[in-house]
Amino acid sequence: MTYVIFQRTLTSDQLEAINKNSTSTLAKTYFDLMFPNDSNAQERVNAALSAGLYEKTMLIGATDGLSVTLEQLFDAGNGYPSVGVNVVDLAGHSSVSVGDIAVSLLDDGAYLCMPMGWHVLDMELRLSLT
Repeated sequence: MTYVIFQRTLTSDQLEAINKNSTSTLAKTYFDLMFPNDSNAQERVNAALSAGLYEKTMLIGATDGLSVTLEQLFDAGNGYPSVGVNVVDLAGHSSVSVGDIAVSLLDDGAYLCMPMGWHVLDMELRLSLT
């Protein structure tokens, strides 16, 4: 199985806006993703997607095409891939952490990295060729 990892990234304009007003809607949306729980995860991801805070940053998959678990994905995204797990950089990624989204290319399932484990999101994220 191969996953596309979406991470929160900030443009220089967004970073400047947050630094100027740390209580703005944009700042709240960005920082709320550091503390999701099962009851608010979907809402927080929707807000971050609407604010344009996510970017595709890496692909993580297995050489056999099938056997990457979310736990192996987390390890690989933090620099400790299991044998047979590959990480492909798409956009200068940081380590996988709370608030990141993993989307399965096999079934379009979307998973939010939580403080402990993963939360299944009720959405499909589409990939564009650009």
